[in-house]
Amino acid sequence: MEGEKVPVYMHSAAYAREHGELEQYRSSRRVNIACKNAIEEAVRDNFDGMHLKEDAAKAVVQEYGAERVAYILADTVRYKDWDRRFSSDTKSWAESIPIVSDPDSTGTDRSGRYVVESHPAILNGFIGLARKEFARAKEEKNQEILKAFLESEKDSYAILQLKQTEETAQECFMNYKWLRNHGKEPQMEHYDVVYTGRLHSGKGLEDLFVQFNLFRPDDFTGHSLSVSDIVALRQGGVVSCYYVDSVGFCKLPDFHPENYLKNAEMLLEDDLSMVDGVVNNGPKNPEKERPSVREKLKNTQELMPSAKPVTHRKERGLE
Repeated sequence: MEGEKVPVYMHSAAYAREHGELEQYRSSRRVNIACKNAIEEAVRDNFDGMHLKEDAAKAVVQEYGAERVAYILADTVRYKDWDRRFSSDTKSWAESIPIVSDPDSTGTDRSGRYVVESHPAILNGFIGLARKEFARAKEEKNQEILKAFLESEKDSYAILQLKQTEETAQECFMNYKWLRNHGKEPQMEHYDVVYTGRLHSGKGLEDLFVQFNLFRPDDFTGHSLSVSDIVALRQGGVVSCYYVDSVGFCKLPDFHPENYLKNAEMLLEDDLSMVDGVVNNGPKNPEKERPSVREKLKNTQELMPSAKPVTHRKERGLE
């Protein structure tokens, strides 16, 4: 698993040279190229002329990690943004992945070396399968962090932030009153557990709010603690959850992450073989034949197209 161990270097060669990080840059670049080659091989080996195998992307994601595979695939789609054989959903997904501009002395972007040369229509399907692997890996990690929090022998806290999906888009950064006015309540399945840590004696919700706005831990990868986030506290073995509101926090007596963990299942559709580049295709219909990639190629060619007591402040605004 050497590929997964080498971090994805998210800076240009010029930056690496200036900061004495050329070795990290070169190591990441070598693995990026190997990952690109592995994707091409996986597409070749798992396409039978009609369909891609359901697990076509699994081995590549396991070997190189979701972050790197996503980077290479997104770089490819954005490099070929003119190609209408990539679906609009695939292109939107690719735009959401940060890509580093890395021009050489002639102005040519070195990231072009990572562009996957598989047939775009087939690669579009492979990207759909890869995205499901990314979602599966993220959900497994989410459950792993949540389990560590719930089983902690010491008082601890967990930071939950909304997943970035169409379903949660309207809820992001909205206060609790807005949710209630729209007939909604926070749902555990809408959240990722992005961080957990020990809750030291005397520390409470407001302390965590300040910490995760002004003094975020180096290994914290979420956004600053904001409205619509949830803080879970485990004190004396009892878990309580609080919605970060426009002013202060709102306790959520019916929000039970432990129940979610007990009943957790993969929130992915059964049909991993649907070759359309879209993550949520719905359950597989066993009576219906899988779509033919050959037909898709033809169509695209024709179309070309209680810590401390809860306190309140006037407004959230530490960022």
